Amino acid sequence: MTDTTSRSDAVWSTIEQNKRTDRFIRRVGIAAWSATLIAVLGYAIIVGFQVSAMIKLMAVGGARGIAVGAAITPIVVVVGLLALLIAVLATIGSFVRMRTTNLAEIQLRLAALEELLTARSHEA
Repeated sequence: MTDTTSRSDAVWSTIEQNKRTDRFIRRVGIAAWSATLIAVLGYAIIVGFQVSAMIKLMAVGGARGIAVGAAITPIVVVVGLLALLIAVLATIGSFVRMRTTNLAEIQLRLAALEELLTARSHEA
């Protein structure tokens, strides 16, 4: 019984360690996404000033409409690539997380089953 309890404790200890690791990774991810959003926002502001200047030039005949499109293209590309990156990472993360959760659940169920079988064998 003690051996089973120590195995069960080891499983629970591993699960708690995995939870701590998950929390750390989640915090790092939040910090990284916050920095990314601030950088994209700053880039959008810079491009906004450029587009505004192009529109003012276009209004007085100093630039053509295609120049405004050329000025706004970088931010569209950056936001599009960022959205693609988020979609890919979210998909991969959800698959990995589901697998990890399933493995932890299987470990818990096996530990509980082992305890039940050990308890029954001691009763008989």
